[in-house]
Amino acid sequence: MARELTVLLSVLVVVAFSQHEAFLVAGEPQVPCYFIFGDSLVDSGNNNELETKAKANYEPYGIDFPKGVTGRFTNGRTMADIIGELLGFPNFIPPFATVSDEEINTGVNYGSGSAGIREESGSHLGDRISLDRQLLNHETTISRLSVLQNNKTFTDEYLQKCIYLSNIGSNDYINNYLIPNTYTTSNTYTTDQYAAVLVQQYSQQLKVYYHADIRLYNLGARKIVVFGLGLIGCAPAEIARFGTDGKPCVESINDAVKLFNDNLKDLVDELNKDNSDATFTFINLASISAPQGDVEIVPNVPCCQVREDGQCVDNSSPCPIRAMSVFYDGFHPSEIANTLVATRSFLAISPKDASPYDIKCPSMCYSPCKNLSGASRPTSMARELSFLLPILIVVAFSQCQAFLFAGKQQVPCYFIFGDSLVDSGNNNELTTQAKANYNPYGIDFPEGVSGRFTNGRTMADIIGQLLGFSHFIPPYATVSDEEISTGVNYGSGSAVSFIHSNRTRLGENENLRACIYADNVPFGDRISLDRQLLNHETTISRLSVLQSNNTFTHEYLQKCIYLSNIGSNDYINNYLIPNIYSTSNVYTSDQYAAVLVQQYSQQLMTLYNLGARKIVVFGLAKIGCAPAEIARFGTNGKLCVESINDAVKLFNDRLKALVYKLNKDNSDARFTFINLARISAPQGDLAILPNVACCPLRTDGQCADNSCPCQIRALSIFYDGFHSSDIANTIVAARSYIALSPNDASPYDISHLARL
Repeated sequence: MARELTVLLSVLVVVAFSQHEAFLVAGEPQVPCYFIFGDSLVDSGNNNELETKAKANYEPYGIDFPKGVTGRFTNGRTMADIIGELLGFPNFIPPFATVSDEEINTGVNYGSGSAGIREESGSHLGDRISLDRQLLNHETTISRLSVLQNNKTFTDEYLQKCIYLSNIGSNDYINNYLIPNTYTTSNTYTTDQYAAVLVQQYSQQLKVYYHADIRLYNLGARKIVVFGLGLIGCAPAEIARFGTDGKPCVESINDAVKLFNDNLKDLVDELNKDNSDATFTFINLASISAPQGDVEIVPNVPCCQVREDGQCVDNSSPCPIRAMSVFYDGFHPSEIANTLVATRSFLAISPKDASPYDIKCPSMCYSPCKNLSGASRPTSMARELSFLLPILIVVAFSQCQAFLFAGKQQVPCYFIFGDSLVDSGNNNELTTQAKANYNPYGIDFPEGVSGRFTNGRTMADIIGQLLGFSHFIPPYATVSDEEISTGVNYGSGSAVSFIHSNRTRLGENENLRACIYADNVPFGDRISLDRQLLNHETTISRLSVLQSNNTFTHEYLQKCIYLSNIGSNDYINNYLIPNIYSTSNVYTSDQYAAVLVQQYSQQLMTLYNLGARKIVVFGLAKIGCAPAEIARFGTNGKLCVESINDAVKLFNDRLKALVYKLNKDNSDARFTFINLARISAPQGDLAILPNVACCPLRTDGQCADNSCPCQIRALSIFYDGFHSSDIANTIVAARSYIALSPNDASPYDISHLARL
């Protein structure tokens, strides 16, 4: 299964739902080297051989990391790892404890679990490498580099081009100030005084980078990323210890964090002012990791079973869907949360994320798009994500796949009906331009170009992974007898286009997709829902022959999941094209919704009569937010084309009512409605994400052949003019499978439906 996600946390709609990794960068490293300082949030193994309880070199840590257990305090990659990938480094930056001379040219990770700004912080847990000691280790690295490069001037200039990341300070609270029976700091300082003392000491340490007494001045860093503290009061271990008085987090701790962060941001501004040839930037970790929208209902509970000290119990079994956990243990974020933080640190989606720059800006991270052949695809980066979409915390961005499900297949088979949102290659051999069997489609898909209308996986693919299927469900066009017992994908897409006043002939420009409403189609072939149902009858006949038992086949099919995601083209490629179709002249938008749902009702009953009993019916997304529709109709200063979204709502309201009626009328069946418009609606900071395509577009809204798509797909909701990215699909799939809000799925989410 895909460990991959790929995103997201509030950008987890953006960022992705991440996994095969939805978080991708193609190109050479944008800086020559990358040095990492900090605590357990970035430690990659430096504590493994220390005499300390603060080590993570045992399972279930590293369960989703490509190299397994390494000493990272999370299930997969740390935020520093992912930032390194975004910077273009093909390998993870090695820890100082084991780095070789051959490796130090690209950087060193000095991070150490339980380390702090203050020397004594974390000492009750045992040994740790404080920030002062990390700086001494960096001096050693510079000495090694000078010898290896045999040119001190070159080494100076080389190091000035590198990125330096510092993420430290949490332990000066968790493992110092907040333990009054062990440390005296809380008796010595008020919270305001302590924040000032800490930042003053940190100031001296940061200046070491730039004004070091010894070698560091001459080899000084010039691009320095300083992370503020996260909301420590939201950590499960702190909540368990202090209680919250009915609030989501321990507010007194978060208030103390805010004092520190405010002082630290002021320090960064001062350092930039005083050192004109250096670039310091502040990453607002508290703001990035703050829950927004539906993410607020994700509980602050650890994914693994925890010891008294808040770390995972040795060899315990973590939660199966790590993409639905913000915290992996009592203190440390999961890979999906790290994905979100890394993404928004690298490319800010809100002015609050980074100040005065995000990491991309000073590092000039963008690089030219390379050849899109399989060999050029990044192998260590995230297709994953996720984004983190409002669940992109829950999601969003990975190549270590961050969207993971560990477990057995929950239903015997899975059948998929729909349009280009789920098509996995059925249109490849049709006479139509509505096909996606060319680059850059599939750039992040494990099997490359397949006919999927996205960069990676469709929402149907990801739901299949969450249901425990080890392989993607094959398209009807190519499915073999050996494969049909686990399911078939009947989805059929078609290119979406702006329709001009002159009608084009077949194959010249515009074509229609599969739709509910079986109108005359002048622009190209597609497999309508009625035809998909006929194809399903053929599949059932094949199954009956293979299983040699009609009764067994009937009982078998009743246990399967049936997914139907269709209807968008009845608007995009019908109702919204009055110069081609008469529907908008014949029906009001309310009447049209009624006509569509009435026909859909009959088709769903046909599916029921073919043996389906667990049927997932997707509502329409907010079509008016698609880049192609915005370009065509305009928004009158709003985010989307509201008249189209109003029409979608009429359809969705009727469809949801139909689902309840079908459940009432067919007591042996379980229909459920997925509120795609609600799940995919931007919330919080996501509302500022532009509805723009990731790839360059043809006139019909699809990607231009062999074009170069945007590099960070985890920050794109739309891959082309109409179709969502892997990260957006991840978020939709995650919230369809396990609803974050009662509004996501009704009356069941898919995980519940599978158990019925």
